[in-house]
Amino acid sequence: MSDTATSSPLHPLTGIVTELLERHFGLIGTLRLCDSGSRNCFLIGSSGHPPYIARLFEEAEIRSGTGLQTAVLLHLNAAGPELPVPKLIKTLSGASFAEGTHEGRSVALSVTMCNAGRPYTKIAADSEVRYNLGTCLGAINRALVSFPIGRHSNEIIWDIRKAGCSREHMSTMADASDRMIAGQLLDFYDLEVAPRLPHLHQSVLHSGVKDWNATVIEDGSAIANLSDFGDAIYGPRMVDLAGAMAYAMMNERSPMMAACDVLKGYHAVAPLDEDEIACLFPMIAIRLCFSLAMTAVSSANIENTSRQLLSQEDPRGLLKQCARIKPEVATALFRRAIDLPASPGFPAFNDWLSRSKGTLLPSFRMSPVNYTKHVLPLDGSDPDLSFASSDTDHARAEAYWRGYMREHAFEMGIGLWHERRNIYRGEMFRSILLDDMFRDLHLGIDIFLDALEPLYVPFSGVVVDHGYGPEPLDYGGVILLRHAPEPGVEFYSLWGHLDPDSISGWNVGDEVAAGTLFARLGDRPVNGGWLPHLHFQLSTIRYDKATEMPGVGEAPLAELWAELYPDPAEVLLLPPETFQSAGSPKA
Repeated sequence: MSDTATSSPLHPLTGIVTELLERHFGLIGTLRLCDSGSRNCFLIGSSGHPPYIARLFEEAEIRSGTGLQTAVLLHLNAAGPELPVPKLIKTLSGASFAEGTHEGRSVALSVTMCNAGRPYTKIAADSEVRYNLGTCLGAINRALVSFPIGRHSNEIIWDIRKAGCSREHMSTMADASDRMIAGQLLDFYDLEVAPRLPHLHQSVLHSGVKDWNATVIEDGSAIANLSDFGDAIYGPRMVDLAGAMAYAMMNERSPMMAACDVLKGYHAVAPLDEDEIACLFPMIAIRLCFSLAMTAVSSANIENTSRQLLSQEDPRGLLKQCARIKPEVATALFRRAIDLPASPGFPAFNDWLSRSKGTLLPSFRMSPVNYTKHVLPLDGSDPDLSFASSDTDHARAEAYWRGYMREHAFEMGIGLWHERRNIYRGEMFRSILLDDMFRDLHLGIDIFLDALEPLYVPFSGVVVDHGYGPEPLDYGGVILLRHAPEPGVEFYSLWGHLDPDSISGWNVGDEVAAGTLFARLGDRPVNGGWLPHLHFQLSTIRYDKATEMPGVGEAPLAELWAELYPDPAEVLLLPPETFQSAGSPKA
């Protein structure tokens, strides 16, 4: 198994590595420090066989590094010989690693054989490659379920379960906004994720998918190798998946979609449960926090941090992007990716609504059935109407609106749910989920009536939040209610563009009985500058602040939004025939 060549003297440990390779493995070849960034890891340049990788463990690393990594590789080689992981090469005497001394200190050398491939970091990964990364990791995690942890253990500082370590290094982050974002994400993790950790599926994990240790075969159709188990730990398998998803998101124009590709592949071979899915996005964010903290530590010239980086790329931009995504929305996107209901509460809400027809009370002075109604084309097909809806010249807008109402002979104007509107083109509407997209899909229903028209709650609820957005095109007066009409059913309703004085008497926690007159429509000076109308929206996911609920979303994600923010037409008692034509008569 030998190959004659000269060894490179450029690394101070080349001599001892060459000696141990020849004496204990019968291998002679040119050594080159691996590009992985792993300390003391060498590629053995020999012909006629796949690449050999030699890793030297120094005295302080021998117990943890050789013991667990060797045991894991032996287990994987036996349990899943088809798995794309390094094949452990034993010494001439049958040992799993060779021992020796260097400058008076003990060292150990392990040798593995890897499949040839290109580093993941050097390819333009597409959906197929990311899916294959997920299936590879899922298959490895499944094989490791039967690994007997026994006396083996490993401690690494970037173990997600030790999120507090990021707090310790936050002071090294030069940017105050970085420190604030990291602190907020860590607070959320401590509150929502840490209590779940003991209940998640546990096994030995690779825990280190990052630059260079994942390689892809030349045609990109499969993962060639997932190497370097030196960071293996025992913990929730979500640590592995979250790390791989975070890595796949780096430098992607639509990072959440890239994460979904990895998730689909993993779930196909190692299905996730509800708790795991709920923890996934916060774990991704925490992995990015760790990488950002370690980047800061590395910049401060603190040693031994390179292996803790997710990637050599700066994670700051991606972390800031993730911080803008509501965790429940990210989780819903992940759920849809693996063919689960986007919102766990949507099926129960839908069932309740179908059983409650005929019992809901009208939200207006009379049932919408008794109004003459007109569906307003706010999609840009009538530019004059779209302009008037938000015209800053209130008198001109009012004159146009009254003329429009007379021309079309209606009392109640209706702006459609899931209508695409070209007025949403400012930077505030740019998508953070999809590249080069704007959020222009309307997620509620607009009801146009006169200012100060009374509004009644159709079913009992509790005030979650209320306030006033004074900026142009904001909500003006707005109130958020939580509803729990029966056990197992909970949803939220948002009422926007209200007269702020009409809701000033409500306090958070107040109960609002069905049929209560609880608000009035606001006029232009106090409703965000719009023609008087109600923006009514439902949500099957939790919100604590009214202003956090998005009023528009990305059109390609319409099916996702339909579960998170269901069609409110039935709740508002709008009959189906309302939407059959633009000029709907009384129903």
